[in-house]
Order: sequence, then C-alpha cells, then structure tokens
Amino acid sequence: MAETLRKRLNDVPVARWTVLFIVATAMMMGYFVNDVMSPLETLLEAPLSEGGLGWTPSDYGFFSGAGSFINVFLLMLFFSGIILDKMGIRFTGTLACSLMVLGTFVKFYAVSSAPGGELFGMPARWSLPPSASPSSASATR
Repeated sequence: MAETLRKRLNDVPVARWTVLFIVATAMMMGYFVNDVMSPLETLLEAPLSEGGLGWTPSDYGFFSGAGSFINVFLLMLFFSGIILDKMGIRFTGTLACSLMVLGTFVKFYAVSSAPGGELFGMPARWSLPPSASPSSASATR
C-alpha cells in the first residue's frame, strides 16, 4: 500500500515542467552570454581615448572563438559525455552550470577592467591580462 501512495518525481507533471523550464533557461542564458558580445564589438575595438578597450579585430576574433576552439579541438564535448555516463546527470548538470557561471565572470573581468584598474570597485588583485587576447598578453611582457 505504501508503494501506491508514493509517486516518483517524474510522475508529477508540474515537477517535469519545472525541471524543463530550469534546464531550458540555463541553456538559453549560456547561449546568450556567449553571443552577447557581438553587438559590443565596435565598443571593444574603439580606442581607449574614445572609451573603448582598444582591441584589434584579431583580438576580438580570438576572444569570441576561444570557447568554440576549446570545445572542438580539446574534445571537451567528448569528455563531457564520458563525465555524464560515469557521474550522472545531476553532477554533470551542476558542473556545467558552475563552469558557465565561472566563465561568465572571467568574460566580465576581461571586458570590464583596464590594466591595473578596479573590479567591483576594488583594485584588481589578479595578474591576468585585462582582455582575453594574445596581443595584450604579449604586450605586457
């Protein structure tokens, strides 16, 4: 009798739709964060005197293509499938969302701070270059 009273989570339509909404929202935000930089290209490539970051077109291309490069050439999609098979959907989903949030903060840092500038109103303490570009990294050496 106790088994007939106990419902599984996937037997409840509201729970299924809620999970679907949460996953779809997380995926949409991931794509949005990845593509949101396209309209800002002209601002990023503007000189520092005009309020931009002074990126070159190759800097912007490196910045926007870095995620695709990692996924394709470092076989991250392949390894994420292995992690999914070995660790399960909950762990893999949590890991993917955590990495997405971490990547968003790295992207925010890359486009919002100047060399030796401030981050969130506090002096930047990291020695990372202010943008994810090879030319600015080589210029600081």
